[in-house]
Amino acid sequence: MLSFGWKNGPAAGAGRGFVSVTCSKVHSPLTLPSLSMTAWRLRQHHWPSTPGGVRVRSAVDLRRMRAWTVSLWTSEQALREFLRSPQHRAVVSPFVGKISIEHLGWTTDRFDDPGMWRRALHTFRTAPAESLTGPARRRAS
Repeated sequence: MLSFGWKNGPAAGAGRGFVSVTCSKVHSPLTLPSLSMTAWRLRQHHWPSTPGGVRVRSAVDLRRMRAWTVSLWTSEQALREFLRSPQHRAVVSPFVGKISIEHLGWTTDRFDDPGMWRRALHTFRTAPAESLTGPARRRAS
């Protein structure tokens, strides 16, 4: 798995809030490079000014054709506002029909956990399928 380290957002230092884990399953290997570059540009250029964004980290699993993102937010509402933003829509729209997305989110009392990335992925992978959101609603590996 190729992983990009944590990147702080404008709300870095927040002590509690909302954890979001997203797994994007790519339908064709030809889509993975463009998805990765588009997500990287969003992370580099828009994340530092995203309202409510605390930290974000992403990775690409080339063998399984999946992209993972763990993002930390001041609140679930801040995440929802980002998902409706023009920046996010511009990233997602070229990939409609080319990827399947699963998501899991929860509140946390601390973001400073050095094991947050591993813990977030483990929580996602072991969550009951019915707790995942997204059209596939099945276990990502």
